[in-house]
Amino acid sequence: MIKELDDLWENYLIEAILHKSDAEVEAQKQWATDENALREKLTKEQIALLEEYDKSFFAVNSFIEKRAFFKGVKFTTRFLFEALCED
Repeated sequence: MIKELDDLWENYLIEAILHKSDAEVEAQKQWATDENALREKLTKEQIALLEEYDKSFFAVNSFIEKRAFFKGVKFTTRFLFEALCED
């Protein structure tokens, strides 16, 4: 089951990356603007630290999103199973 969920997650990610809502595009633009403004005020050492922070943050966030996705699929499956098995 975990492999199937992992495959579904990977396919979901590809689809999500390709199809962004207008709100997501705007949020990403704002994020880039804010990051560029911040980088202009930082030293090279601070920029390197920020980049390491970003890598760590995104790695942790990726695990959290994947776990939430798996739990959501499992919950939905249980919910549908119970709904179909009711008398």
